[in-house]
Amino acid sequence: VTLTAGGRELARATPGDAFTIEAIVPAAVLRAADGRIVLRSNRTFVPAEHVSAGDPRHGDRRALGLRVFEAAVTDASRLAPK
Repeated sequence: VTLTAGGRELARATPGDAFTIEAIVPAAVLRAADGRIVLRSNRTFVPAEHVSAGDPRHGDRRALGLRVFEAAVTDASRLAPK
């Protein structure tokens, strides 16, 4: 799993089950990416390939990657110094 902004890799993880990715995105990088941050996985799961013909998911040919439960962006300048 990679996290990028404007083509610049910010973080990389090889997750097991549940995982968290935290990254500091420099303001200049975020501006250059027009505020777009991309989370990408190179592994997918097609539900139809893992169920029997009688299962309602049998026709589901979507290539699913990550299931994101929460995403947050915080302005680092507003964080208290550690």
